[in-house]
Amino acid sequence: MALATYNGNFQKVGTGQLYLAAAPAADPGSGTLASTIDGYYAMFYQDAAAKKIIKTGVYPYCNLTADGLSQKVKPSTVEFDYNNGPKTKMLAGIDEATVEFAFYDVDAAHLKDVFGLDASDVIAVSAAAGKAGRKIAAIGANANYNNVVALFRMNSVLVPGEFDHFMWPLASFIPEIDVKLSKK
Repeated sequence: MALATYNGNFQKVGTGQLYLAAAPAADPGSGTLASTIDGYYAMFYQDAAAKKIIKTGVYPYCNLTADGLSQKVKPSTVEFDYNNGPKTKMLAGIDEATVEFAFYDVDAAHLKDVFGLDASDVIAVSAAAGKAGRKIAAIGANANYNNVVALFRMNSVLVPGEFDHFMWPLASFIPEIDVKLSKK
């Protein structure tokens, strides 16, 4: 078995951008794993194979805090008791995967996405004399929690001009709102 070896040059430091797209209803590829992966990347990139130029009209979703994001994957295991050896835990799949991030630019449009609100749940108040225009997101039990494809990309530290990617092909928001208003 060939195992990976130590690489002292590989340090994940730097900024990154989070992109979101609506989850497709069907396989975005042609049935093979490679084509499916390229199909997901094609939702964001002009050339899914090169993964360099973001499509026109695709923008980073939000302004992440300096903490960036964190990913946790909890494997699903099965315990097997051998007749001629000790019990062993074997990987049986992924039980849970979470990505956590905080962002600064919380507004009605972002709350609409996060809570899966319908367009009718966002109320537009027109500006008038002595009254500023605004949008109000009505959050309640009607939340849909839409599925999305999430892509986080950051400049590669190993290959200048390239990007490192993390993609979650079927994600949904479980929002925890913690709004902090301060001088900072």
